[in-house]
Amino acid sequence: MRTVRRALPSDLPALEALEKVCFSMPWSKDELSAELALPYKRVLVGEEEGNVVGYGIFSCLFDQWEVERVGVSPDCRRSGWGRMLMEPICAELKAQEGGGTLFLEVRASNTGALALYRSLGFEQYGRRVRYYERPKEDAILMRLDGTGRNEDNKG
Repeated sequence: MRTVRRALPSDLPALEALEKVCFSMPWSKDELSAELALPYKRVLVGEEEGNVVGYGIFSCLFDQWEVERVGVSPDCRRSGWGRMLMEPICAELKAQEGGGTLFLEVRASNTGALALYRSLGFEQYGRRVRYYERPKEDAILMRLDGTGRNEDNKG
């Protein structure tokens, strides 16, 4: 069975392992633990048959939200986990009175993530040249307007 839930301290070993396979500059177990402790963070895990296969870390400050990390185990990619991790945050943003904006940056070469974010209603608003390390690469800056205005501009 597939579920998305709030992360627990007991998930830290799985989160640390996923960091190492998902990112060229992984966060440490201490950094991940600090994320879990902050009240303005949402740390979600995707779980299948008792195993953590993905996670998302999101900041939520007033009407400005940010996707900090979304990582999915390489053998579970392209199977809907990214969407399952993102949808609860997008729904929470849109349910917030007065809306808000959800921001993220993504590697320019990550075509799968770019397609996912666009399908969720994100729009590109900028580019950071040579933002990422290992390898050096541009970041595409994207945002989702919680009031639904992004979808209105698609036509």
